[in-house]
Amino acid sequence: MIGMTPPDMKETHENNIPIEEIIKQTNISTNVKTTNMGYEKNSEVKLDHFSLDKIELHQTSRPENVGSAVKLLYMTLGISILTGIMEASNFSQMGSPAFLMFITFFVLGSMWFFIYMIGKGCNWARITYLVLSIVGIPFYILAELQNLAANPISRLLGIGSTVCSIIALVLLFQKPSSDWFKQERH
Repeated sequence: MIGMTPPDMKETHENNIPIEEIIKQTNISTNVKTTNMGYEKNSEVKLDHFSLDKIELHQTSRPENVGSAVKLLYMTLGISILTGIMEASNFSQMGSPAFLMFITFFVLGSMWFFIYMIGKGCNWARITYLVLSIVGIPFYILAELQNLAANPISRLLGIGSTVCSIIALVLLFQKPSSDWFKQERH
């Protein structure tokens, strides 16, 4: 019987308005978690002008902004891998190829980890990614612009990747996204 509401029990709001009545009289739909004598029930309720102070609203799915941002960040990761492959021949001219490959894998692995955790709803990953981007993007753009003539395709991909990353960060910090990240995850 756990998780079921007894048939003779009517779910009501704080003002003793039956949930069914709220559903009939309103026009905005959302998911609502209600409790009645220890039983929990998720139901779709339409909200309008009623005071629903005691009904706990939950956004059950990831906002579209977050989904789009995560896709953009994975695309950025893919472009970074592609440009790394294109630039691999330059590694030997810059120093120890093994050390530079280690740094590249470390950076790409860290980037993947943060994107993955952002997709899971970890607010700390979103903030950390923002801070790292704020610190790194100006240096990255400057280096890309200075070396544009050396390998224009790779550099333009890098600049495009940076633009995608900035757009993703804007999406991650818009209100619907911020509200979702601030929700407690179990």
